Amino acid sequence: KFGRGLGRGASTLLKKLRKSKKDVPFGEKPEPVRTHMRNMIILPEMIGSVVAVFNGKDFIKVEIKPEMVGMYLAEFSITYKPIRHGRQGMGNKFVPLR
Repeated sequence: KFGRGLGRGASTLLKKLRKSKKDVPFGEKPEPVRTHMRNMIILPEMIGSVVAVFNGKDFIKVEIKPEMVGMYLAEFSITYKPIRHGRQGMGNKFVPLR
């Protein structure tokens, strides 16, 4: 993907991540940078940053770790709420016969 260079959105996100990392004392987590760019590939430069990725409803905070390099931001911000089968829901009012 990067054979054709970074796009404008990706470079803007990287600039914001650099700025947020620079303003923080050593040993503390930087301020999260909010983004809708779920298709951004995680680069080695992003390690240690905190990115808030939009999932369609709200922003999910993702702390970038070294083993995440090469993956997409979307892989860490799930867009649906997993359903739990076998639990009683709101509409299930089962009353047994006597």
